[in-house]
Amino acid sequence: SACPGIEESFASRPGAWEVRMPEESENTKLRVFWCNTNRGGGAGANSLEQRMYARSFAAAWSFADHPAGTFNYTDHMRRIRRGDMIIMYAMRVGVITVGQVKESRLEVLLENHLDRLRDYATEGENVEEWRVPVQWLAWNEGNPCVVNPLSGTFIEITDHADRVNAVFQHFAIERTPNPA
Repeated sequence: SACPGIEESFASRPGAWEVRMPEESENTKLRVFWCNTNRGGGAGANSLEQRMYARSFAAAWSFADHPAGTFNYTDHMRRIRRGDMIIMYAMRVGVITVGQVKESRLEVLLENHLDRLRDYATEGENVEEWRVPVQWLAWNEGNPCVVNPLSGTFIEITDHADRVNAVFQHFAIERTPNPA
């Protein structure tokens, strides 16, 4: 494995790999992550958010037209541990849901994998789908928590106390870690 203490399995499924992060029982600090959906306009603009919600994942994608086909936020996603919180921000709408990470696990699915949330052929040339299993605790597109957006697809925002507190208060989420 390229990262100490992280177990990567490439043989589990063709076109995919799984990264299992070690549990951090000594670290009880609640970590919070921002998942920006980059919602588009028009009919069906929320379809990826709906799929993330229905399938219990927070996800991000790398694109073929991005320099070297890379995804800039892998280090943030690899920090995820069971019990951490994820805030889903819908571009131009606000925060629509908050969830708790169910497992210290990250899946990466390549473009031909049948279990992807986003189709490579019809929804943009997104080479890798990075996703984390999440139990969504609150979902409210009709009453989003309006906060200033952050520029980043998937980033840790634990230290953004005002933003995190506003979102948690809006969705009546407790700040104490309670691993799923």
